[in-house]
Amino acid sequence: SYRKVIYIPKVSVMNAPSPEFILHKELGRYGFHGNVIDDICESLFSQDRGVGKIWKNEDYMIVIDREQLLISNIKDLNNIQEQRAFRLPEEGIYNMDEGTQIKIRIFSHMGDFMPSKESQCITLDAEKVSFPLTYRLVKEGDRFHPFGMKGSKLLSDYMTDRKFDYIQKKTQHVLTDSKGEIIWLIGERTSEKTKITETTKKILEVIIK
Repeated sequence: SYRKVIYIPKVSVMNAPSPEFILHKELGRYGFHGNVIDDICESLFSQDRGVGKIWKNEDYMIVIDREQLLISNIKDLNNIQEQRAFRLPEEGIYNMDEGTQIKIRIFSHMGDFMPSKESQCITLDAEKVSFPLTYRLVKEGDRFHPFGMKGSKLLSDYMTDRKFDYIQKKTQHVLTDSKGEIIWLIGERTSEKTKITETTKKILEVIIK
């Protein structure tokens, strides 16, 4: 996922003696000036607090989110948006273009096995997952069966419920199996359909770094 985001809490701007001064100081360094600053300030104090509004210049984008202003480099964001899906045909170690590494291994389920609590490591029932796996960005209309929940949910709804910000939604990855079933909303939640049970014989472990 994408981490190069600058966050400015709305409260620190709106409660300042001069919100305009704070915005000129903080946003000026990213090339935003004059009328744009006035427009952003006006939006922050409007009835809907400007949520969802976006401003762009040649290099940067500003988004007003629920609690904060998000500033992101447009080129970096575009690079992520243009990433192609990456196929993972079998066990092994895979190195992505952007520096991400994915490790996949399958091992026997022992009685004393304890699943990982790390957000970047998952363990699933290997017999409920069919290769090749695919690492890709979230797409419109994606659904999955969140672990511990009944039925399926639109990923867009799930991310909104979990208060993902605009940039997080645009840069979130998933792992799917050969049928296109989402088995992991990466760093967040696995699928109920692939969970380990008492009858599980083999475990699929996926680690993302």
